[in-house]
Amino acid sequence: MEGFARILFVHPARVVPICQGTQVARQVDSVRKEVFFAGRVQGVGFRYTTCRIAERFDVSGTVRNLADGRVLLVVEGRGGEVDRFIDSITNRMREFITSVEKTEQPATHQFQGFSVRG
Repeated sequence: MEGFARILFVHPARVVPICQGTQVARQVDSVRKEVFFAGRVQGVGFRYTTCRIAERFDVSGTVRNLADGRVLLVVEGRGGEVDRFIDSITNRMREFITSVEKTEQPATHQFQGFSVRG
């Protein structure tokens, strides 16, 4: 399946694939967004849902729980695609989210596919 990357769940002791089908975003005009979701966003399937939503978009990156109870999403891809991806997550998980903080930087292309981390 050329052009596609596996989505992985990264555990300290192992890497376990949980999603497949996300295309790797490596366009020249790519952006990187870091998004902090606050609210009741841990223990409700937020990371898994984000992973499943990522399968429908040409994005790469990672999502992980933070010690302060928030979830951090780091995503790269074309600006419009990244925005639609974030909007889709926000819409799907809106009942659990109380605030969303976003920052944008140039893409680093450090990701291959999309992964869920601790």
